[in-house]
Amino acid sequence: MGQDGLWGDNINMKQEQMLRDIRKQTEKAQSVDISREFEIVKLMKNKWRGRVIFEIIEKSPRTFGELKKEVPGISSTVLTTVLKSLMDRGIVIRTQIDEAPIHVEYTLTEKGEAMIPLFYEMLMWEAAYYPESFR
Repeated sequence: MGQDGLWGDNINMKQEQMLRDIRKQTEKAQSVDISREFEIVKLMKNKWRGRVIFEIIEKSPRTFGELKKEVPGISSTVLTTVLKSLMDRGIVIRTQIDEAPIHVEYTLTEKGEAMIPLFYEMLMWEAAYYPESFR
């Protein structure tokens, strides 16, 4: 059956729908004000936030003490501020564990877990263009 048969019509309909979807996404993207600072940039611009998120991605849940140990140079005060900031943004959730010894654990929220592919892509980009940083 050539292009004019059942499959040809079906493919053309799928292609047309795909083009409509692409146009809709393009229009949506064009309506974004690119002169503003993107939320992801605001989030990652802080010296410590990205590193804390990365550590929670690497192993979750994390205690305050584990994060303090894994993020060299961060003070307890700054770590507290960073964790509060991430909780306020809905990236991290704090859970108190009432077992002896009582402690607090930090994990990513669904919103935070959605950032995992972004971290992976950033690491892949860095590995490709700045391989010396992995030595």
